[in-house]
Amino acid sequence: MQKKIETGIVFDFDDTLVNTSHTILKRLFILVNKYGIDEGVMYLYNLLLDERREDILGRRYADAKGIWSEYEKLRRKFQVTPFPGVREKIQTLKQKGAPLGIITRTKRRKIDLFLKEARLSQTSFPLGIYTSENNPFNKPNTKCFDLIKERCDSPLVYIGDELQDLRVAKDSGLEFVAVCTGMTNKEAFLNEGLQSSRIFPCLSEVQFETGRY
Repeated sequence: MQKKIETGIVFDFDDTLVNTSHTILKRLFILVNKYGIDEGVMYLYNLLLDERREDILGRRYADAKGIWSEYEKLRRKFQVTPFPGVREKIQTLKQKGAPLGIITRTKRRKIDLFLKEARLSQTSFPLGIYTSENNPFNKPNTKCFDLIKERCDSPLVYIGDELQDLRVAKDSGLEFVAVCTGMTNKEAFLNEGLQSSRIFPCLSEVQFETGRY
């Protein structure tokens, strides 16, 4: 009889469970080539969440409105999808008795699309799925884990792809495991003091020992 995993496992969402950054960069690469944007992909990437992005881009390119309109079309064409092996990893952890949860700043609509694409259900995450819409605190506020802590008596480990994920987990008293499927590489996590044994190329390769992590 296999021994249960006693640790509660909490996942980040973007770039941990789904290929958000890769998909965004793919869309932006198309824009850069189509419109001849000399500043490159990362220039547009850093403008994405800026409410003034059309005005800022308009200072250099006359058709800024058209460029962002084209991005919205590409966003619908190229959708974010789960990383390979995510569904299988989650099912394996469930079979080993690990309580699972998700904490993210993204919208619930995106979570629902992920669940459908990965053929998973809400019940796969008994610790809860907390987004910017149902969690009163979001990262980097350490209180973002409070609702999950109330539902789990076991120690918790947070799996994420950013240095901010590492820092908020550490400040909240959680263990942390890094996956390098986002914009942060292994060297950056090592420089932040994370042990090499806690850093993995992707979620499907994360190894959990039975018992506590």
